[in-house]
Amino acid sequence: MVAIMKSPLSIALSVASILSPVWSAGTFTPEAMLSIDRRGSALPNDAGTLAFSAGNQYNFTTHKRKYYLNVLDLATGSKTLISNSSADSNPVWLPGSETKFVWFHSEDDGSTTVNVGDASTPDADWINSRRR
Repeated sequence: MVAIMKSPLSIALSVASILSPVWSAGTFTPEAMLSIDRRGSALPNDAGTLAFSAGNQYNFTTHKRKYYLNVLDLATGSKTLISNSSADSNPVWLPGSETKFVWFHSEDDGSTTVNVGDASTPDADWINSRRR
């Protein structure tokens, strides 16, 4: 196991980049801190060309939380929205495929639907059918 050490300066710069929206607003309040975009770790495919990115952000003006599940193209930095529902979770790349994946959707009746997608066809009906 290789341990990666980060210098105190690189850690401080990382924290500063996360908090920059709070500082640029001119106030450092609990509301500003809680409304920062909360991003999860990127989950790359086996080829290292695409990755999932999930997160959420709370808006104190509307009192609503915004959710997203994106597929990121790691070469270009572009992203494609897969879902903006809090009911969608746990995306996993299918073994042996660079673009196919599955994710879970929690239904209102307590059941769970398994969805299958292909990141090489971002305009396909399956993306639009899952958006809420």
